[in-house]
Amino acid sequence: MATVDKTPESVWRTSQRCCPPCSMKSSGDTPSATVTTNGLNSTPFTLERGTRQGCPLSPLLFNLALEPLLRIFQACPDFSGIQIGSQEVRIVAFADDLHLFLSRPDKALPTLLTYLEEFHLASGFKINYDKTLAIPLGTDCGRLIRQHSPFRWCRMATFKYLGVLLPTNITRLYEVNIPPLLSQLKNLLASWAKLPLSYLGRCSLIKMVAFPRLLYPIQMLPLLLKRKDIAHIHALFTRFIWSGGRPRIALRKLQLPHIMGGLNLPDMYSYNIAALYRIVADWITDSSRYTDSALDRAMSFPLSPLAFLHSPLSMIPPTQRSNPLFFTGREAWY
Repeated sequence: MATVDKTPESVWRTSQRCCPPCSMKSSGDTPSATVTTNGLNSTPFTLERGTRQGCPLSPLLFNLALEPLLRIFQACPDFSGIQIGSQEVRIVAFADDLHLFLSRPDKALPTLLTYLEEFHLASGFKINYDKTLAIPLGTDCGRLIRQHSPFRWCRMATFKYLGVLLPTNITRLYEVNIPPLLSQLKNLLASWAKLPLSYLGRCSLIKMVAFPRLLYPIQMLPLLLKRKDIAHIHALFTRFIWSGGRPRIALRKLQLPHIMGGLNLPDMYSYNIAALYRIVADWITDSSRYTDSALDRAMSFPLSPLAFLHSPLSMIPPTQRSNPLFFTGREAWY
């Protein structure tokens, strides 16, 4: 639905409220392209469904198409989300990844299914129930609700959202994400071990392929890596760079910037601290660039996130002390 050739008329009507009426539609009206091979251009061909991957207009069109449904979820009186102080969390959306929190599923599920069907008829947007997962948090929704809902019910204690695993027990956040990630890194480097690469090529492979796989979860999750895990990562890097032999240059020297004679190899500890400092910076500046500051204030009440950084642990309530967002932010700060 996000492609121009399959976009329903309702989306174009929505876009008229946001920009000049014909600007978006004309930018993708009967688009064509050519393929350049050895300096020669092919005959122009029309871009249709299946050839629009990577089009910068597609996610914007999808957001416009989904926005009316999100407004319905926010305004519907039958939906009640998770109440945290004065803040209510009902819905979290990123592109086509949609999470809806329902504290009264017995009342909300029939209404939800009705709205989804009506929105499908009006816009063409259809939920794939085979890929839709429902997970009870802290309560059993009952056999009757399970039988009359088309969703798959999660029997595991974790679910994946935007590439990271979220457990129903928040204290297991580190356990379900970091050890499997390190195991994947070890297997990845082992599969590359016999490639005929110089140590410079191996350093480049770490920076361009292996490191981004580590960077993404530590930016997404408020986790402070354990010292032993950081040492394990650095040991894997060292073993891979020198093909299992004795290191000719210490890893800490390879991590120096180019101007100081190093290769700018990533230091996991520094990146981990920097990722957590982004959240702390939002608390200090009262902004919401990397975290929802209003929600953080509601969770930290009667303290504030900023006061949490400077309060002795004995003055911090146990419920807040066990929250990884506050605890790891405080640990990184000190």
